[in-house]
Amino acid sequence: MNLQLNPRSGQLRLPNGSLIHPALRPAEVAALGASQPPTHRDISTGWHWYHLQFSDTPYSTGLNLGFFQEQLRTYHFGWSTGLQPKSWDDWSEAAERRWAQEFDEWLTQQVGRARTFAWGSAWAGYDPRSAGSSIVIHYASA
Repeated sequence: MNLQLNPRSGQLRLPNGSLIHPALRPAEVAALGASQPPTHRDISTGWHWYHLQFSDTPYSTGLNLGFFQEQLRTYHFGWSTGLQPKSWDDWSEAAERRWAQEFDEWLTQQVGRARTFAWGSAWAGYDPRSAGSSIVIHYASA
């Protein structure tokens, strides 16, 4: 996997060299070099979400950036190898939990066993409400 998470800052280096960091602003999202233009959702509560997709053969990385009042507060990401189910008929919780384990192992390789830091927190796992697995980074409020 060609992603690097800095344990001292919470910055994520993408395969193309772009950085996700707490000073990132919504106006800079389009310049991150995603494979397709980012999609934007205004939640009408001060939150704006941007979804980006990066193709890094053999992986595809999905990244969701959550901005509150123009400040990056959280981002969620994960990757796939093309082996994931293509429909709900092929989905299973057991397989999704295996992805959660892979994400947690990657997170541990990047930052160690700690999950709380001066800059914020990190989590990897399975979310039964969304039936999905991801890595989640939260930045502490400034």
